Amino acid sequence: MTEVVRTADPDNLLTLVTKYPDRADEIVSQVINKLRISGEFEAARKIANRYLRDDGTRQLMLFQLGYDEKFSKLDEQTLAEIEARINAIEDADERINALMEIYRQYGGNNPKTSLKLLNQAAEIIDAMKPGREQTLSQITLAMMYCLEKNDRGLSMMESLLPKLNELVDVAAKLDGYETRYLRDGEWNMSANGAVGELLTLLAQNAAYFAWCDFDRAASLAARFDRNEIRLMAQVKLAQGILAGPPKRVRQQPQTLYRN
Repeated sequence: MTEVVRTADPDNLLTLVTKYPDRADEIVSQVINKLRISGEFEAARKIANRYLRDDGTRQLMLFQLGYDEKFSKLDEQTLAEIEARINAIEDADERINALMEIYRQYGGNNPKTSLKLLNQAAEIIDAMKPGREQTLSQITLAMMYCLEKNDRGLSMMESLLPKLNELVDVAAKLDGYETRYLRDGEWNMSANGAVGELLTLLAQNAAYFAWCDFDRAASLAARFDRNEIRLMAQVKLAQGILAGPPKRVRQQPQTLYRN
């Protein structure tokens, strides 16, 4: 059904609704959402008024479209002023947080602005000192690129996989010194320790990668060296698909970014 809606032509929506009457509202809502993301708000409103049968659902959808349209209007001058204020912030973490706040507010309905903000965050993150904070930031940024269906997200994870395998190997050798990473010789699937925190972040947000490109994400999961971590990654990707695509909300997923 997701593939049907993805390739659907709004002009042929009546055919789809007739073919799948039990899922008509779901199909209509997904088509409206596709138009909303692409910024076609007037076309989305026309479909909502024509096809959504429940008055409450229709009014809620129209309200959401109006709200999103308002936040999608970020002109170049305003964006330049925002960028100037962000660039004046000395602390790198605070600059990233400021960019992500603007991304939350405006990025969802303006793909061009979204990628511009994420690319700016990437420049800051690349300049950070190597370590925990940088890696957490890179994983979070990869998730955001995947949310935008941008290839760069999975490319970033491909670059990070060798480092993650190396960190897991070192952590296993140091088991018991900092924290208990292993239990009965297998990786303890918890957020204990810095490495456990990284893997937990990936597990909790696997849906972002799964819905961007499942085959590529599954191929990445298969590159974890330890069997138990590889299995966990594969299961989380499958669970992410079954749970449905991650919804775009005006807050970040579970990450290091602080409000």
